[in-house]
Amino acid sequence: MNFQHLKMGLIYVTGLEKDALHIYAGVSIYLLSLLILRRYTVRSGVLALLITTLIALMAEVLDLRYTLMARGQLHWAASFHDLINTCLLPYTLFALSKWTTLFQTKS
Repeated sequence: MNFQHLKMGLIYVTGLEKDALHIYAGVSIYLLSLLILRRYTVRSGVLALLITTLIALMAEVLDLRYTLMARGQLHWAASFHDLINTCLLPYTLFALSKWTTLFQTKS
């Protein structure tokens, strides 16, 4: 099964729009990365952001490759839109945890 079939299957099974799936995927990857990297407290947030961004970039490369092969053109604006949808909330959560006390426990 290729990447496009996987995406279409997720859209069919969940009933969500493609943009919503990007948001859920980005947050899920970020939180899962934080969970896996929780022992590395100093850099875990940055590493989780890097992992999320790299996976989003890899997915967009696959999308661009598919559109180039299927339609003979690259849709840069759509890829940029998907990257923003995937990464915006993880970067926002990171910023809130880094520069505010929102996620800190009161002692």
